[in-house]
Amino acid sequence: MFEFILFIAISTFTPGPNNILAMHIAVHSGIKDAAKYISGTFIGFVVVFNICGFGNLLLSQYLPVITNVVQYIGFSFILYMAYKIFKSANPIDKSEPANASVIFGIVFQFINPKIWFAGLTIYSIYIFEFSQSPLVIFGSAVGISLVGVLSQFLWSIFGLLIEEYYNNHYKLINTIMSLSLLYLAFSIIH
Repeated sequence: MFEFILFIAISTFTPGPNNILAMHIAVHSGIKDAAKYISGTFIGFVVVFNICGFGNLLLSQYLPVITNVVQYIGFSFILYMAYKIFKSANPIDKSEPANASVIFGIVFQFINPKIWFAGLTIYSIYIFEFSQSPLVIFGSAVGISLVGVLSQFLWSIFGLLIEEYYNNHYKLINTIMSLSLLYLAFSIIH
């Protein structure tokens, strides 16, 4: 059980595409818009985790193929996000808000390899050691998704707390966030 909790903590609270985007949206558009994106990620998390859980039960022989496709799509999208953040020329420009829609939050989860890998790992290694019940699969998807939402809100608040610092050092911070995304992208295909 300790290993499961540690895996959840590491996979949800460390920098990842969702946490970085939630922080970026909060800084550029405010916590209200970040909440829209985060609401979408919650829905996307629940759907993806259920696909991983039930898919693991039903299609275990095909999962490596699905994982490889998601891996390269996610790699490409994360590279694109890193480029866009790095090329941001202005400090916080409230007139040009970040993409903060619920729909974007949902859709992004389908190409976010961190979520797919976390879901596949959680069910195949941790949850299925305990139970393969549909109720456990669904309940764990909701519970883990709530932890992910908490993480994104904390990252959003952190972004707001450093907003003035960000205005003064946006190029350095954008570079660090872009390099973090590049690291994530390349760690996905390794």
